[in-house]
Amino acid sequence: MFCNGACGDALQSSLENGEVIIELDDARARRNAVILAIANGLNGLGAVVLMTLGGIIGQILSGRDELATLPIAAYSIGSLLMLFPASIIMQRFGRRAGFLVGAELGFIGGLIGVYAIYQQSFTLFCVSAAFTGFYQAFANFYRFAAADTGRASIRPKAVSWVMLGGLASALLGATFVLETKDLLAPAFYAGAFLGASVLAIVSMVVLYFVDVPHSPVHRYDNRSGEAPRPLREILRGSKIKIALLSGTISHGVMMFGMTAVPIAMIACNHSVGEAATVIQIHLLAMYLPGFFTGQLINRFGVERVMLTGLVLLGVAGSVAIGGLELSRFAIAMGLLGLGWNLSFVGATTLLTQCYRPSERGLVQGFNEIVVFGFVAVAALMAGPILKWGGWSGINITLIPFVVACFGMVVWLYLRDKNTIARSAS
Repeated sequence: MFCNGACGDALQSSLENGEVIIELDDARARRNAVILAIANGLNGLGAVVLMTLGGIIGQILSGRDELATLPIAAYSIGSLLMLFPASIIMQRFGRRAGFLVGAELGFIGGLIGVYAIYQQSFTLFCVSAAFTGFYQAFANFYRFAAADTGRASIRPKAVSWVMLGGLASALLGATFVLETKDLLAPAFYAGAFLGASVLAIVSMVVLYFVDVPHSPVHRYDNRSGEAPRPLREILRGSKIKIALLSGTISHGVMMFGMTAVPIAMIACNHSVGEAATVIQIHLLAMYLPGFFTGQLINRFGVERVMLTGLVLLGVAGSVAIGGLELSRFAIAMGLLGLGWNLSFVGATTLLTQCYRPSERGLVQGFNEIVVFGFVAVAALMAGPILKWGGWSGINITLIPFVVACFGMVVWLYLRDKNTIARSAS
């Protein structure tokens, strides 16, 4: 039954003591990665609508600058609150069923956004953003699902390919926003949220073809019979601490900057079109490296790639502090996106090395809660900090987090290497 990879890409499954045991299958992992990359692109296009217009609409509907980023915070909080239910739904009904539920919530969120703009309701608009966050909570597991059925050698590529799906949002996001925002005029911007709902429907069609075998209890290529460890024991390892820390800081810092930049640019007399273009550059930098991030990880090691990403995040903040020209916004956000890709994809890859197959649901869920808890706080604080400290204040705030994270990752990495060296001697 088990061939430990010798049987190539053939995936088999059988029952053992009532459990479904599934052989790892790189071919299936590749197919799922492509499908989930497409779904990730569709989800990303919908998210671009909120990222580009959410702060601007929030400022208009609330009439208060410090509340402008509250809809983005509602998006992050919605993601955070839905992560555990999403995990439970997928554990009970399977990955595909969970992903379809998420896309349906995204469809509803877009329609609520349209209605909120028609009614000029800031509260309803925040509810719409929260539903988009619910959708995102399910989409967060796309990268894990792509790696679930693949062997260790293909996991970095599978994760990277799924993230590569975000290129659709990078290449088409600005155009999509500009072409749809006035479709329901005079309710300006409402058309973009109707478009986001349509994208969610298309995503449901795509997600129907996801093929991750499911049983309420199942193990992947795990014949050791080892029981899952308590989370506290799992978290003692240096490797998982590095993964959690890098993933949390990189994603939080990226969202912090991306949330604030459209509002900052409008305040600096740049146009909505220019703000959308900067977001597009940022998204290209986030997802374009997906062509080679997996190869870089396999060649240079995941820790080095993560540390390079953190350095780029710090450089992005330094560039942004230097001025308010359009070119500085574009360069800073490009570096922010590239730094995020290297550090976040690296952190995700490292995380997959930190748990047994029977523990993956617990660890993945905990990771997402930690990451999006920090992201929610970052998005919530972006508005007040932008109001009181300006665009420079945003970047001055993020740099210490990146520096501290870099130092901690280096310390944990060196400590782990020294421990291994002492054990070997």
